[in-house]
Amino acid sequence: MPVVEPETSSEIVLALAALPRDVPIALAVSGGADSIALMLAASRLLPSGNLTVLSVDHGLRAAAAGEAAQVAGWAKAAGLRHVTLRWQEAKPETGIQAAAREARYQLMTGWCMANDVAHLVTAHNLDDQAETVLMRLKRGSGVDGLAGMAKQSWRSGVQLLRPLLDVPHDVLVASLQQAAHPWIEDPSNTDEQYERIQVRNSAETLNALGLSNDKLVATARRMSRAREALEQATRQLLATCADVSEYGFCQLRAAALGGAADELAIRALSRCIQAVGGGAWPPSDEPLERVLDWVRTGTPDATTLGGCRLVLRGEHVLVARELGRITERRVNLSGGERLMWDGRFQIAAKGQGPELQVGPLAKEGWADLKAERPDLPAFVGQTLPAIRRGQQIIAVPSIAYVSPETIENRQFSARFTNSQLICRKTS
Repeated sequence: MPVVEPETSSEIVLALAALPRDVPIALAVSGGADSIALMLAASRLLPSGNLTVLSVDHGLRAAAAGEAAQVAGWAKAAGLRHVTLRWQEAKPETGIQAAAREARYQLMTGWCMANDVAHLVTAHNLDDQAETVLMRLKRGSGVDGLAGMAKQSWRSGVQLLRPLLDVPHDVLVASLQQAAHPWIEDPSNTDEQYERIQVRNSAETLNALGLSNDKLVATARRMSRAREALEQATRQLLATCADVSEYGFCQLRAAALGGAADELAIRALSRCIQAVGGGAWPPSDEPLERVLDWVRTGTPDATTLGGCRLVLRGEHVLVARELGRITERRVNLSGGERLMWDGRFQIAAKGQGPELQVGPLAKEGWADLKAERPDLPAFVGQTLPAIRRGQQIIAVPSIAYVSPETIENRQFSARFTNSQLICRKTS
């Protein structure tokens, strides 16, 4: 079917007007109606040379590869570059939808990091927001949960943008129908074994009770205002008590943190632990409350949470990565490649040469190299990314160490990408 340019609705135009125009942007496009509408509208309203369409083939259905190819064709017809990313790891037997979502974000943000694309745009819309609020209400969520999805958030050093959260699904579908443009229907969107589909199919009953999507999104909007006020106060607290290190850890002034209101102190701790631990999601409130009590009592002198080791050192709480929780022990790194390692560091290798591996420096490596940075605590140094060939340490970019045996035309860098989670300016 030929692609016809849609007459973009004013709601979509207004929503996309907030997107940056002068920098590269990636569009997450599955082939469903919402994401295809996003792709076509963006191709008309934004400079096409700055746009790349990303699709993920999860390998869960036989038709997935053909669907990704179909999206590639539509993107080409719209004048946009397209890249298919494939989830090739072993699939879990349970929680497949959550695992697929996590893999999707890892693949897309990984591509963005490797290609210097700072913004990833998704097609989440008003209906998705209402469903999210309902699912979180079911779990007894507080302010953050009931605020729903944020229009801007961070993941693995990439800013996620959701400009369509105020646009109903029906408006997006109508823009495609007007253009006579097809889309792909994912069969999982009607499978009631998934919670989101159960919530979606309850819409008629909920509407009869007055729980319309508009009302649910209005609640999210009001909760979002409350969340932003708390976030602003948290940023002010962090500005006075947090120091972020390029080595992937942070220090918090214990007195300032412990003397803050519980909600703000918990948020500050959550932000630091998520950033340093490289987690996709912050820790839950109950263990954070225990950590706050630990900060205030000062005993014992160390604790753990969210893949982090927290240590009391004088007047400070040092939040560092926990060596035993690093799962990416060895990740291949080719010449000219950039990758995200451990959800914390962007690693780059310039110059051609044999394939190398990235993993934690670990105890043995730090024992050999601690003289390079004697001021760093050992439990920090051991978690730094080290580049190896076999068992030989070729480079530890964070401490500017390069082995004498390294080929002269090879250059390596490591950048802690999550500092904006602690010091960010947007919610």
